[in-house]
Amino acid sequence: MLVVQNKSNVLFIDVKTAKIRQTLASPVGLSVIGLTGSTERVYTSDSKDQVRVAERQPDGAYRWGKPIDLTKPKVNGAAHPAGMTLRNDKELWVASTRGNSVQLIDLATSKVKQVVPVGVAPFTIIFPRPERAYVSNWGGDHPTKDDPQAPSSKTPVKVDPRTSLGNHGSVSVLALENGRWKQIKTIPTGLHPSGMVASRTGMFVYVANANSDTVSVIDTATDKVIETINCRPENRLPF
Repeated sequence: MLVVQNKSNVLFIDVKTAKIRQTLASPVGLSVIGLTGSTERVYTSDSKDQVRVAERQPDGAYRWGKPIDLTKPKVNGAAHPAGMTLRNDKELWVASTRGNSVQLIDLATSKVKQVVPVGVAPFTIIFPRPERAYVSNWGGDHPTKDDPQAPSSKTPVKVDPRTSLGNHGSVSVLALENGRWKQIKTIPTGLHPSGMVASRTGMFVYVANANSDTVSVIDTATDKVIETINCRPENRLPF
């Protein structure tokens, strides 16, 4: 079974026949990204404040179960969940773009166990190894008082003073210390870092930088970018 997230529904596709087996309409819009799960439960980010849970029924079809509420942002308004991942069968991690955080959900209780502050507008999160997480921050690091900045959904963002456009991207590194997760470092990347994937051994993390048309290669032993891969078909193109 292949599961596909659309803006207003989730599709269940039979891989053998290449046909849509079920279309499960969402009661609200779904996020730009955020889909994970197993055979019995599929989790997807909605466009507001919740993780939607599709549960497998005895007949093999899926139905929406009780959604999981996310913690509200400090700036108020919707949490805007995005990327998510299962660290194991007990923990679901969700990026809150408007909350500038990732939220750890205890699947036994369906409650948020910890909110971990990261950079501006986190996109997604991966675990190259169980005790270390990497979070791509669309808006990069939070600006200092001397940095040129502008508000984005009530959060200050580093900008180019000539254009007022965002000019920073980063990946937050999270570690487990004394039973609690915390950000221990940020790694500068290209602009608008988005999707990420780890190498099979967890030695490298690859970060797609949407507004730079590059991929940053992070060495997880040093937490430094060791290579930047240019993905433009022609260097003369603006994007």
